[in-house]
Amino acid sequence: MRVLRGQIHILLVLVLLACQVDAPVSAPNKKILVKPEFRIIAEGVVTLDRGTTNTLKVEYKDSTGSIVTLPPETYQWKSTVPGVVTVSPSGVLTAGPGLGQTYIIVREPGGAQDSALIWVQVPQSSPSEFNITLVYQEDVPEGWRSVLEYAAERWERVIRSTLQEVALNMPEGAIPTLPGEPLSPPFPGTERGVRVYVSQSSSFPPGTYVEAVGGPHLQRKLPHPTTILGVIYINRDKSLNNIRGDRLRYAAVHEMGHVLGLSAVIQGFQPEWFDARRGITKGKLTLDGYRRQFHAVVDSIDVSNGFHWPFSGDVMSAFYPVEEITTVSIGALMDLGYPAAWYGAGRY
Repeated sequence: MRVLRGQIHILLVLVLLACQVDAPVSAPNKKILVKPEFRIIAEGVVTLDRGTTNTLKVEYKDSTGSIVTLPPETYQWKSTVPGVVTVSPSGVLTAGPGLGQTYIIVREPGGAQDSALIWVQVPQSSPSEFNITLVYQEDVPEGWRSVLEYAAERWERVIRSTLQEVALNMPEGAIPTLPGEPLSPPFPGTERGVRVYVSQSSSFPPGTYVEAVGGPHLQRKLPHPTTILGVIYINRDKSLNNIRGDRLRYAAVHEMGHVLGLSAVIQGFQPEWFDARRGITKGKLTLDGYRRQFHAVVDSIDVSNGFHWPFSGDVMSAFYPVEEITTVSIGALMDLGYPAAWYGAGRY
């Protein structure tokens, strides 16, 4: 069959058209939808001095992941303890007149919410109103009296205000003493700080190395088990002449820390943040104190080693020598309910 050149050209075009594969068509750019996110931007516990104001930064991401900026008045703001922090409709926080902790809860129009823990402390420029009163057995040596007065003054620089007033009216002998030791004196009146009875004892176990032991005798009720009346027993067999000055100061500050309830020395019912069986503390302010001190985040701290911190560097650790009160101990005092201040950390 004779095919003309023009016909061949037409046939080739038809074959090419028949065999042509359509080029892929790009799908339109679509953002993957996600669950909206709403959060308060804050590192750890937010701290305010009483009488100051501040605002919290919030971040809202919509279902496309885009950050949406809304006026502060768009959100709902709430303080769980208005006596500690009040919050305006525009999100301005005002600290005081109360001290301690509260949560600020923020809710966005779609219903998502977040909260931040706020701690209100006494400004550093204000003098401390907290008082530790020492009551001595008659034969407590002057050397011990002097260093214990120093320890009390150092903890008074950490705890800045008075506590809930409690009536004592305790008769003579209310604090147990061992045979051969004088009866404890009466403790009358009311107490808005901490009273500490200091006595000596010859009944420490033979060969013991400790110079003294201390702890709470009577504490306020939960949720703030602060000490009302504590005791320190001095080992009479440890002559002051054989105790180095730095060791004596450490013992005084350390045992008075136990009197205050460090670390988690709590009588009776335990707070929800402390697992007494395992010796694990999860106090939020304790953990924030750890973050401040070590720049690391943990979810618990083990204090099963005799109510001591499991790290060195703090007077409430079981490691000596050390000359620091760290923010971990200060946070632990805050969890117990003491009106402490972060700036109280430092050498003792």
